[in-house]
Amino acid sequence: MTEQFDEGVKEVVLSLLALGAGAYEADYIKNLIDSKTEPIEQKIQAIKIADSQISDMKFDAAAEEVLKDLEQSAEPTEPVLVKPKIKYDLDTAEDDSWNEMLDGVKHFESFRSKKYICAGGKETIGYGHTGSAVNKGDITEEEASSLLERELRETEKVVQSIVKVPLNSNQLAALTSFTYNCGRGALSQLVGKPGRLNDGNYESVEEVLPKYRMADGKVLKGLVRRRAFELDLWNS
Repeated sequence: MTEQFDEGVKEVVLSLLALGAGAYEADYIKNLIDSKTEPIEQKIQAIKIADSQISDMKFDAAAEEVLKDLEQSAEPTEPVLVKPKIKYDLDTAEDDSWNEMLDGVKHFESFRSKKYICAGGKETIGYGHTGSAVNKGDITEEEASSLLERELRETEKVVQSIVKVPLNSNQLAALTSFTYNCGRGALSQLVGKPGRLNDGNYESVEEVLPKYRMADGKVLKGLVRRRAFELDLWNS
């Protein structure tokens, strides 16, 4: 790769950060491009997806330089699936998405000050917490809110480790809510099966996510509404 390529990669990452895309997205792109083991086709796909999501002349120019060198080194490939161009409002997008997701999770979980048995058959307390705090027997709303935010941040990291394509802040928030409710195994199935999100098929989320609406063999209206909320967040 050329010196211009290295400068292009640097400019892509700096542009992403300047546009407010978040350290996760910037690190993902840089680590993928720098990797000596990832296929060139996957690097090209990631740059094109990022470019399709960002409307900025400086970023476009840097991405074009990087793509030029990558495509010269690549074998012919099938056309990649990219999303329509959208313009980020990146100064507040991440906080807005997080807060909308947090409010939604609180609404669907609802606060319980004393432990109870959830629809999945687990002892639960606060806002859907099933961990060690259950042993306390009761909890304040302030404690439950703090616990929920901490667990959602941990869940967000799980999403980032499993999803292999770039996500905007709304998409990351939607999958964080989904994973908090359904677990990492469900997320792996949602995104990891052939032809799904990790293969670049963003539309598969809209098709598959609503199917996660059952507990104990029954369709629950609450889960139907929750999946609808997550899809609205995914598409917003």
